Amino acid sequence: MNGKRNMPQHAELVAVIEADRHLLVGARAMAVYVEQRFTEDTDYLVGHKTFQKVRRWFKKQGVEHEDTGEAIRSAVLGLDIIDASNNPVLIEILEHETGVPSPEGLATTKYVAMVSGTREQWKLHHDIADFIRLVGLEGFDVAKFLGYLVDRYAEQRAHAEELIDQIHRGEGPIVI
Repeated sequence: MNGKRNMPQHAELVAVIEADRHLLVGARAMAVYVEQRFTEDTDYLVGHKTFQKVRRWFKKQGVEHEDTGEAIRSAVLGLDIIDASNNPVLIEILEHETGVPSPEGLATTKYVAMVSGTREQWKLHHDIADFIRLVGLEGFDVAKFLGYLVDRYAEQRAHAEELIDQIHRGEGPIVI
């Protein structure tokens, strides 16, 4: 992985991303709060304007990547860039936080991934484990977390709060 981060294109793309509002999400952000786990990539959450800049950068540079419309993944560079504009919760978090999000902001990204119904099973397991670890942190602000569940996710606040209560009581397994 260090080789990918040492590539000139990696540094150039990170500069494009970090020139605008962004959040570091995924395992690298988790490492700020809990024990780091091995990961192949660095995940960024960006606004639509930045996402379009990233898309243009990839086309101009000709670097191998996969563009799903909502995310751009480059295994070559070890970067995943997620467009927040497709999800009201991600927009909300991006509007209120920057850099490495708070545990509550990061837990909200994990919750959205958990309930999306589109996550690959092995990623879903990581999301659930990360969510449990974040909400278990001393000082985790449940109200702040719930405040990020806006728009169509607001109706899931009771579900999310029950999951957190279940985690705090030490009950398992977590059922989404």
